[in-house]
Amino acid sequence: MRVFYFLLIFSALILAATLMIQNFTQDPTRQLKVMKDMSFFAMSIFCTIFAIVATANLIPKDIEDRTLYTILAKPVPRFEYLFGKYLGGMLVIFVSVTVMTILLSAFLYLRQEALLSDLQEYMQVAEQEAEQAPGAIENEGLDLARVEASSLRAQGPSWSLLAAVVAISLQAMVLGAITLCVSTFASSGLFTVVVAFVVFFVGYIEPVVVDSWRSSPEGISGFSNLLISAVGVVFPNFQSFNLVDGIVAGETLPSGW
Repeated sequence: MRVFYFLLIFSALILAATLMIQNFTQDPTRQLKVMKDMSFFAMSIFCTIFAIVATANLIPKDIEDRTLYTILAKPVPRFEYLFGKYLGGMLVIFVSVTVMTILLSAFLYLRQEALLSDLQEYMQVAEQEAEQAPGAIENEGLDLARVEASSLRAQGPSWSLLAAVVAISLQAMVLGAITLCVSTFASSGLFTVVVAFVVFFVGYIEPVVVDSWRSSPEGISGFSNLLISAVGVVFPNFQSFNLVDGIVAGETLPSGW
């Protein structure tokens, strides 16, 4: 499986996004935010698809190649076999996410430095003009430029980005575990992929639907509440891993996260 070709696509998307953002918005801070948002979206898509498609084909491929029979004929517990397959798939995701995070940080740093350089040149010219002809307009422009520079530094590479990367990786780990579990009794790889995508879709929209029901004037009946509880037990809440929007917007994670 040539999964690392996705890394080339990921880096190409970041470069294309950097060039396109310059044409669509003149706000430097907005450019960095959109760049991070698009990069995390591409990273999430890659991890979701790989966690489902690659994990769903691990056991069927061993059955097709008859490798499974050779392994289980030896004193290898089934739990170790399944756990080894799971760790192997998650290791590929971990390596891929690490490389994509390095690419994102590098492109984000280069773009941030380019924008800060342009802003510093403007500030130097404005300071020289303010010294020659001091006035409220010049001082106001310098203050706005300093605020913009501070905002740009806050939107660059930081440790808070790792929280989004960890959340994306944890979501992929949960999704991969579910997919591997389904593949142990599924009749085909396609069935496993479909079931895994359904579980992901339901687990992603279930909290939104529940909040909408609870906020309705009619409220939730006893049967509906029982049904919601059953769905919450069967399907994991993938909204719990949705930290990207808040981190891109500059929100601070709670200390107990």
